[in-house]
Amino acid sequence: MAEQKLKEEQEIAERRRQDEIQIAEQKRQDEIAESKRKDEMEFELQKIRLETEGRSLNSNSVANQNVNSTQIKPKLEIRHLMQKFNSDENDISLYLIMFERLAKQAAILENTWVTHLLGLLPYDVA
Repeated sequence: MAEQKLKEEQEIAERRRQDEIQIAEQKRQDEIAESKRKDEMEFELQKIRLETEGRSLNSNSVANQNVNSTQIKPKLEIRHLMQKFNSDENDISLYLIMFERLAKQAAILENTWVTHLLGLLPYDVA
């Protein structure tokens, strides 16, 4: 009887130890996945920044050549810098902040922002 009880206690202790090992392994895998996701997001953000800087440098000379006497065209086309808004994946507040920053960087006149923004929004949002 005592041997059986001791054996059961050992089995319970072994199961607990195995459960703790599984939990620790799952936690480690979750941390690795989260770290990987953050790295991918940082990479995409840096890629967008570099593309924006490259386009800005290239279009500065082109914009200077294409200056019309009545109206100055934007240095960059905002539709080339931003993806179209997807209401299932994107937050509208963050999207509008990003649009405002890029519009300022592209030297788009504020009174034409709506026109540029409408081209990036789906019909159900616009």
